Amino acid sequence: MTAAVVDLDLPAGLLVAAALVGAVLAAFSIARLLRVLRASILARLPVVPEQDVRFAAAGTAILCIEQPHLGTAFAGVDFAMRDDDGHDVPSAPIVFRSKVSGFSRVRLSVRAFEIPRAGRYRLTASGIAPGRDMSQSSLVFARPFAGAMVLCILGITLGGMALIAGIVLASLRLAGKL
Repeated sequence: MTAAVVDLDLPAGLLVAAALVGAVLAAFSIARLLRVLRASILARLPVVPEQDVRFAAAGTAILCIEQPHLGTAFAGVDFAMRDDDGHDVPSAPIVFRSKVSGFSRVRLSVRAFEIPRAGRYRLTASGIAPGRDMSQSSLVFARPFAGAMVLCILGITLGGMALIAGIVLASLRLAGKL
């Protein structure tokens, strides 16, 4: 069985350009991802059994829990929201959860609320045991960001692939091995 030989007759300058384009795409995608994640935050709240939250506009609000890595503070906690008239705000658990990790904290989407109009709402967190330390945790309401996050991750991946392929192939070309 013979091995197939691929003859790439590409100039080294073109390969270096591909590496530079990959680096720019990866850097742009990383910066865009960070902007999307920061801009998506509507409110950051402490973890208490009941509290009011105000929304400036109607639409979907994703409830995320934020806690230290490997934290279990939210085990068994369930969330519900009511408007000023006492009506339940429609919500659904998030099946495919988005996860945003930093060095010390992780944010995980848990529930999507359909906010019918701008105004004040009452958020209830049931299942928080009395005396449970929730000081290292918080609740974050965010606009949906999963679609933009996936596109940014694809940009980072493609940029990284172009960067690595450009560097490797240009190095091989300049070394006379390709």
